[in-house]
Amino acid sequence: MGQSLRLKLQELQMPSMHLSMICTFILFRSIFRHIRRYADDILVVDENEIQDAMLDLLRYHHQLVEGAGATGVAALKRYSSLFANKRVAIVLGGAAVEYDTLRTIITAARPSPSPSPTLMCTEK
Repeated sequence: MGQSLRLKLQELQMPSMHLSMICTFILFRSIFRHIRRYADDILVVDENEIQDAMLDLLRYHHQLVEGAGATGVAALKRYSSLFANKRVAIVLGGAAVEYDTLRTIITAARPSPSPSPTLMCTEK
């Protein structure tokens, strides 16, 4: 997807499930124009990383977040070195998760490791 954006959105291959929801919004040229103008970079995560982020949010923070809303956490986990020693805010949005999707993610889950420090959050 990142390459497609850099190539001025000539063609965009639609991945499955969560990423397809995000890609739907990018298809509108007006939005893409703003992305090109205001975004410094695009961080790409895959389907498994999004599912892992959804599960981590549910497991450690009791937050049910849809795939599109969990992409920021997935990117934080994948590119943690980019955010080391920085304050980072991630907006979590949407809880429109179908039951079958949630069941698939939970069923495929690995045993619970100790939480990563990058996933610890505080509320003020």
